Amino acid sequence: MKKQLVTKNLAETIEIGREIGSSLKGGEVIELISDLGGGKTTLTKALANQWRVKDVVTSPTFSLVNEYQSESGMPVYHLDLYRLQNLEEAVEIGLFEIAESGYVCLIEWASAIGYRPAEPHLVIEINPLSETKRRLSVWKYEN
Repeated sequence: MKKQLVTKNLAETIEIGREIGSSLKGGEVIELISDLGGGKTTLTKALANQWRVKDVVTSPTFSLVNEYQSESGMPVYHLDLYRLQNLEEAVEIGLFEIAESGYVCLIEWASAIGYRPAEPHLVIEINPLSETKRRLSVWKYEN
């Protein structure tokens, strides 16, 4: 069942990210769906903040994979598959190993290369309604 949330500003979007972060136990794979500049990294920063990530959270657009360490020592992975051409390139960067690592893993642009994370996984779709307003759809993907 999809849960729809509308945020009026950046602070509300960050609060949703923190709420999602506080519900995670570890091992979750989260598929982030949005256009460029839609708020995927903002949501990831808030989630990572809730997990007490020590590092500065940035978009993995050019690095493809960012690994952050939480205070507990558990890594949080953030992947951006936008620049990849195919699934073979995703294998080369360790996508499957990361997604199956048992750590929190956030994946942007999975559909760009035809990748569907293992089931079940959490999907967060972010639709900008204005410069600051967002509609977030959150659901568990189970085939």
